[in-house]
Amino acid sequence: FCIKGFEDFGALVVVATPWPPVNSLTPRLFALVLRNPSEQGRGLVLALNADRKVLGETARGIVRELGEGTEALVAVSLYEALRSDAALLAMVASGESQAGVVA
Repeated sequence: FCIKGFEDFGALVVVATPWPPVNSLTPRLFALVLRNPSEQGRGLVLALNADRKVLGETARGIVRELGEGTEALVAVSLYEALRSDAALLAMVASGESQAGVVA
C-alpha cells in the first residue's frame, strides 16, 4: 500500500490506493489497513471508501471499542489468524460483510 498514511492509528492506518493518471475521472479510493506486524509496508485491507474521513472515523471507532485491547492488533498471531481465515477472505473477496457493507 501507499508508504504515506493519511491517518495513523498504530496497527491501523488509512492509506491511498494506487491511482494512475488514467483514472483522473474516477474518485480516488482510500483503504483502512491492518498493518502486518512483521512487515509494516503490507497489511490486510479492512475497508475501502472514497472519503478518507469515513475510514478515519471507522478506525477511531475500532480503537475506542477495543480500548486497552488495541494492543492485540499488533500481535503476529492475530494477524496470521485473520490472514488465514478462509471464510473471512471469501467474504472480503466477494465485497460483502454481515452488515452488507463493502469490507
